[in-house]
Amino acid sequence: MSARSDSKLLGLKASDTVGDWTVVKKLGRGGCGAVFEVCTKHMSETKHLAMKVESRDSDQLLRVEAGILKRMQYSKHVPIFVAAGRTSVFNFLLMELLGKSLSELHKTAPHRQFTIATVLKIALQALNALRDLHSIYFIHRDVKPGNFASGLKNVNLLYILDFGLSRQFATYDVKTKALKLRKPRPRASFRGTVAYCSVNVHKHLEQGRHDDLWSMMYMLIEFIAGRLPWKGLDRKETAVIKQTISNRRLLQGCPKQFGVILEYISLLHYHQRPDYDQIENLFVTAIQRRKIDRKAPFEWGDPKNNECASRMEAPNEKAKVMSSIKKQLTKQTPTTAKGQGKRSTSKVEQLEETLVDSEVDTTQCT
Repeated sequence: MSARSDSKLLGLKASDTVGDWTVVKKLGRGGCGAVFEVCTKHMSETKHLAMKVESRDSDQLLRVEAGILKRMQYSKHVPIFVAAGRTSVFNFLLMELLGKSLSELHKTAPHRQFTIATVLKIALQALNALRDLHSIYFIHRDVKPGNFASGLKNVNLLYILDFGLSRQFATYDVKTKALKLRKPRPRASFRGTVAYCSVNVHKHLEQGRHDDLWSMMYMLIEFIAGRLPWKGLDRKETAVIKQTISNRRLLQGCPKQFGVILEYISLLHYHQRPDYDQIENLFVTAIQRRKIDRKAPFEWGDPKNNECASRMEAPNEKAKVMSSIKKQLTKQTPTTAKGQGKRSTSKVEQLEETLVDSEVDTTQCT
């Protein structure tokens, strides 16, 4: 990202406008851009959304993310995709505004530890979110607490986020009805977060579906223990500990089913499809043996949100919400008709294009 483009992104502040969207506040910043809360008015109704932005000089990760997000709309574990586009300075992605990330929630938990009940319910939703992603032949490659968030209205429903590092591992041939797996590279670049990536990532092996689940298990272990044994160490030191630490020490305080799952995942290879049902059954067994109420809210939740959870689980309901938002925003697209004067420019710059088709050859992701 160039210094000029970076300053433009950092310069976005409350009350600035991007087309018909007004910046409310900055929510966070990543390696390739930033995330803002924005709002737009339609008649008497105000819609609040999340807007991710990246410099047009960057690696164009938002196009990949938008493409995956659009394909994942059937899943209740992804935010609603609204629009994608670009200004002369940056690319942007508009989507449903969510609540706090699991990373934020974990930091505010007593002693930075979630209850076993909460962790096991997180496990079920995280597993299903990853299964949904893998079902469209993509792996995440950066599974960690910061990339899962609770809903804004329904805090008991978890969403998976940030597909910027995702990679397509297979394609489906409609004619032959066969799944074609991509050939693993002899040496893959490091992708992910040091604390949560699998041992395979440290070895520069091609990541597969099981590596996402491996990262998920490290995340769950941290939620119970409070911190991972290698947290804060550099990549080499972390790799050594991950490969030498015993499960007995790593899994202190965890349900014994975690050991079975972790051992199973570590034995899988790139081409193998994990047995999601069996892993789910092991989580359910741990829940049942502790007589945990699966319908009870998370420890940060509220019982009244359960009604909202049941509504949002219906795919048709999500489709209606998505359609409603997109219709309203499409009507507000800042275009200029022929023969009419130009619209006044925003503080950033007038949109050049909006609602860009986000199809991209994601098989080229490195």
